[in-house]
Amino acid sequence: MTRLARRYPQWAAALFLAAALSGCQESDVVAPDGATISMTANPATIVLAGGIQDPNKPVTVIATVSNSIGVPLPGQDVRFQTTAGTLTPAAGTPIETDSFGNATTVLREARQSPTITAK
Repeated sequence: MTRLARRYPQWAAALFLAAALSGCQESDVVAPDGATISMTANPATIVLAGGIQDPNKPVTVIATVSNSIGVPLPGQDVRFQTTAGTLTPAAGTPIETDSFGNATTVLREARQSPTITAK
């Protein structure tokens, strides 16, 4: 038996592993069917002083992801959008829910009443 023939199973295993790993890619976590998102904001009302949101009063927005029977879901990706102001982290950035199913963003610099959505 030649040296190459003895090493063939090792090479085949290495190539298989390399192919399997190259086929893996990171993707968003998708909540199960029937999952819901509820949102709260603190403060719930934005006061515009001089046509802009007070920089000393940012709004914290929390989205809670729950399954169909109300159990919070950790490890879910939530993306926030707003019609006014800026969000931190930036709008559209995936934010992973914590162990309580909560994802948090902060609204600043609103110049009109915003509508904030979470998906």
